[in-house]
Amino acid sequence: MSLPGARGLKDKRRLVKSLVERAQHRFRVSAAEVDHHEAWRRAAVGFACVSTSTRHAHEILAEVARFVERQDEVVLMDFQVEIR
Repeated sequence: MSLPGARGLKDKRRLVKSLVERAQHRFRVSAAEVDHHEAWRRAAVGFACVSTSTRHAHEILAEVARFVERQDEVVLMDFQVEIR
């Protein structure tokens, strides 16, 4: 994701932390920044969902993606789902 409004690493970390916490609370998913740790205008955040149904997991992760897309402070650039 792109963070066009971030003014530095501290600002980026605040934006990512806020986004992760809101998604965790709203969708009961696990989340963490997984790449681009030192780039202050980019972030890669991974979201994980545990479910007995592949369909349900896809639905939850699609909702998370829509949630991220609606945030003013970030631009979702890519979205991938991996089922294990």
